Amino acid sequence: MKRLSAILAMGFLSSIVFAQEPAKDKKAADPGLNPGVEPSKQAEPAATAGTGIWTSPAKENYATSRVRFVLKASDNLSGLDYIEYRVDESENRRYVAPLVLDKEGPHTIVYRSVDKAGNKEVDQVYHVVTDNRAPEISILPSKAFVVKNGRNFSSPNNSFGIRISDDFSGVKSAVYGVNSDDMKAYQEEVIKLTNPGSQLIQYKAEDNVGNKTQGSILIDVDAAKPTVEILPSEPLMPLGDKVYAKRRTGFKIEGADTGSGVEQILVRVDASEEWQTYSNTLYFDLEKEHTIQAKVIDAVGNESDVKKITFIVDDNPPATDLRANVE
Repeated sequence: MKRLSAILAMGFLSSIVFAQEPAKDKKAADPGLNPGVEPSKQAEPAATAGTGIWTSPAKENYATSRVRFVLKASDNLSGLDYIEYRVDESENRRYVAPLVLDKEGPHTIVYRSVDKAGNKEVDQVYHVVTDNRAPEISILPSKAFVVKNGRNFSSPNNSFGIRISDDFSGVKSAVYGVNSDDMKAYQEEVIKLTNPGSQLIQYKAEDNVGNKTQGSILIDVDAAKPTVEILPSEPLMPLGDKVYAKRRTGFKIEGADTGSGVEQILVRVDASEEWQTYSNTLYFDLEKEHTIQAKVIDAVGNESDVKKITFIVDDNPPATDLRANVE
């Protein structure tokens, strides 16, 4: 049980205790009154700390709106007349029912008792932060996911971290599991998903007043190479160990990928040492030997094998001489 220090003054004693309100009784209320119950007739609640209320090592108080703040007072001489209180900047009011603080953020409860002889207790002050917000969790890949048709694609070389944050009482615990319901504590380690296919990361977190969050993310690990094809518009003509093409023949490059999708097609022509982005069909005017190399990169960085063809452009018809021989 957690209580504020009670101060004995003018013959009476006043204190505030906390009771965990059942979820079914939670109401959106003014931080204060549920009218109709006089202090002398209230049952004494169980003032247990734990889920719903927490005091940090720095002596800062946090509570959810499930917690009710119950004011109690006694007087050993003339007897208790009433208890009054105010929350934040509100006016003083008579206490008749447990206080509920619905609005998130810091609050100050000021309270005191008055006995039947008119003696007023010195103001008692209690500071508390209402925290109804569960921790936020984000999965942070070192390289951003590729989202395609609602699916998250990643390469097998990617790594992941988990970011957990809480605005008020702070994170108490965080656990996660990969392809398993067995959770383990997250300790800022690097997570790697090297197996190809669908991988499920599940996570849970709880703050110091018991607000909880959980979730999961399905990641498709794409480890498959894309494929590339070089497609001439007309059939090439093999002769011996040579292959021939006509000048009007165009060469189209096509890539395919069953996972994250084709991101880039690159070509290298003849003696060029640099890969160039492929954009249009290739044509060759010079009658000589040419080489095309092509490859594809998918959206998560997997590269295809390099496809290569070598051919000779031959666009000159043969020449025929007519000779008349006299015998």
